Amino acid sequence: MKLYLLLSFHAVLLALSDIALASDIDEAALKRSYPWAVIDKDTIDLGILKQGITARSHITVRNEGQYDLIIAGVRSSCGLMIPNWPAEPVQTNEEVMVSFRFNASRLGAFERRITIHSNAFQKNKIITVLGEVVPDE
Repeated sequence: MKLYLLLSFHAVLLALSDIALASDIDEAALKRSYPWAVIDKDTIDLGILKQGITARSHITVRNEGQYDLIIAGVRSSCGLMIPNWPAEPVQTNEEVMVSFRFNASRLGAFERRITIHSNAFQKNKIITVLGEVVPDE
């Protein structure tokens, strides 16, 4: 029985790997069938920030798919980071900026996430924001 379960488990893993490889190979077909979100960077390092300032940055989102990309929402992992995004659909081969501001009120190193929710094939894009807040002397 254990051997049967082990073989079944391996068969499922093999099938999943085949699906993953097929989706990598068929990316062009997916781009013709769905909106396709591409971000310019997946990590933003804000560096060393003095306590009390507001840091600002942005991410560029490009639609490389055949249909309009709709950014349904942008969520941050903490209340100190406030995102802003356009409400209009992103046409094919156009790009928009998703901006955010970070209130550097808490001391220490930080790592936060921004999640872009859309109707793209990939559904969610996650960006990591890093930095360190030091006392203002």
